[in-house]
Amino acid sequence: MADAISADALTVKSNVIPAFSIYYLLMVHDHMMYFGDKALVKRHLPAIDGILGFFDRNLSEQGLVGKSDGPIMRHRYWSFIDGAGVWDSGVPAATGKGSGSVTMESLLYLYGLQKAAELAEFAGRTDTAAEYRQRAGALSDAIRTHCFE
Repeated sequence: MADAISADALTVKSNVIPAFSIYYLLMVHDHMMYFGDKALVKRHLPAIDGILGFFDRNLSEQGLVGKSDGPIMRHRYWSFIDGAGVWDSGVPAATGKGSGSVTMESLLYLYGLQKAAELAEFAGRTDTAAEYRQRAGALSDAIRTHCFE
């Protein structure tokens, strides 16, 4: 008789790659640039606000995006950057040192803030656009201070 399979073995765990959500934001921006569809932009802005809020809540003391969590399928979030064979689980080794910040995720978040400001401006949310530009400026300063030698 075959061994019984536990319910835990059949449970599928979710594994979220937060940086990929910035690509969603960028697709909405592309759509705005190509089609000028204000209704679509307005419909997606609440999700974009939530995405940027996630990154804002995960800034390190240095003002950079901190590593979201650990290796694939061992934690809910995964700071995946690239499938380079020399990186453990797609994350540069430097993320395990010092603050644990991920420069690539900080740069991606910066780009997302800049494009989200354009989306908010397009949708008539000028206060939100100004907030995103202010956050982008602070992040840009942190990147210049901590990510270059």
